[in-house]
Amino acid sequence: VNFIAGASICFRHTQIDNISTNAAPPFSAALQELVYNPAGPWGSIQRTMGLYANVDWQITDTLQLQVGGRENYDDDGNYGYFNILLPSPPEPHTTVIADINNGTVTDSVPTGKVDLNWTPIPGQLIYAFVARGYKAKAIGIASSNVAEAEHDTDIELGWKGGALNGHLQTDVGGFYRKYQDMQEATLVSADPQYGNSALVNLAGVSTIDGLEASTQG
Repeated sequence: VNFIAGASICFRHTQIDNISTNAAPPFSAALQELVYNPAGPWGSIQRTMGLYANVDWQITDTLQLQVGGRENYDDDGNYGYFNILLPSPPEPHTTVIADINNGTVTDSVPTGKVDLNWTPIPGQLIYAFVARGYKAKAIGIASSNVAEAEHDTDIELGWKGGALNGHLQTDVGGFYRKYQDMQEATLVSADPQYGNSALVNLAGVSTIDGLEASTQG
């Protein structure tokens, strides 16, 4: 039996302190919007941590079981505020829209993989596994709009074999995946006048399945 355990942590600070110009609906050159921050920078902070462990059990000389798991922690947030001017100066009758860049998300999601490997003879591997992954919750830029986490479940069965003293390598595998809650930026339920998009989770489940085969000589 072999095992490994550990932890990881990632911190990222993304600061935005520039002035940018974007086209506003109906996206003509005559109508421009100017985005700027009047009182300091705005941006986002991302904190990601994981605790993980993996155990490999050599059941027999030809059969191996691998089990791995990870607990994922996410703590993300936006800060600051900025102004949007429509149209951009020096146009008359400029409208100033104060946009607060706030919103936070916290999440804790377990992921993992169970893998069974069989090598009936040297150089031939037959394997099967089930894996579960995810993508953390997301916050819309300059809003408190939050999209829920994505989840992905993958089941695979395959064979990897060598022949001709290693000169020929062949891989054959089948897979079945279920992808849930894909995050997407959309104008639905967003500000129709200024075109600010919102993050949403797509309804329904995407199913991806098929066969893959390759040979290298």
